[in-house]
Amino acid sequence: DDLNRLALYRLRLNRRRCFGRQARVHLLVREHARQRLVNADSVHLGARAWHWDGETLRVEAEPSPGWGGEPRPLPADGSLQPCGLRAERADLDAAGWAELARGAVSPAREVWLAAPPDAVLSWRSRLPGDAYRPLGAPGTAKVSDLLVDRKVPRETRDLLPVVLVDGNAAWVPGVPPAHDLRLDGPREGALRLTWQGPRLT
Repeated sequence: DDLNRLALYRLRLNRRRCFGRQARVHLLVREHARQRLVNADSVHLGARAWHWDGETLRVEAEPSPGWGGEPRPLPADGSLQPCGLRAERADLDAAGWAELARGAVSPAREVWLAAPPDAVLSWRSRLPGDAYRPLGAPGTAKVSDLLVDRKVPRETRDLLPVVLVDGNAAWVPGVPPAHDLRLDGPREGALRLTWQGPRLT
């Protein structure tokens, strides 16, 4: 019982220290912004914009770079999109399937999907809440978590296109494709997606 009380006391003490440290950092940042706003209406510190109207200090998140949240058509004719994405219909033979099955093709650059011929293909920037079930995963995962787990640099994440098949997220470069669109062997007219953007790690 004494040990439990001691552990609880230490936990509360650590939480107070942590919150106190965060509060001090927050006050320092606010004071730094206020001093810089003496001769300006707004300043940018880190990923936030600080605005001063003479009475109130407002903080806003900076808009993240990217391609926009509105889906853009993704023609499957091999044409290169502005984001470095390319889609085409191609036949996956036995040799290609063997390479794919043993993991010789990196999902950072290329994936093959069993998308229906009449599927509507599009792409856009990543949006909050984007999620899908990656190949071989037991369940759905957020795209943001998948990119963090794979150590994709922060400055690159918002520049990655999200490929949509019939409006559902199917692939983001660097992450395995959607489990529901997996291939189970050689296939004619499979959907091949490639990405020619910067290195992800």
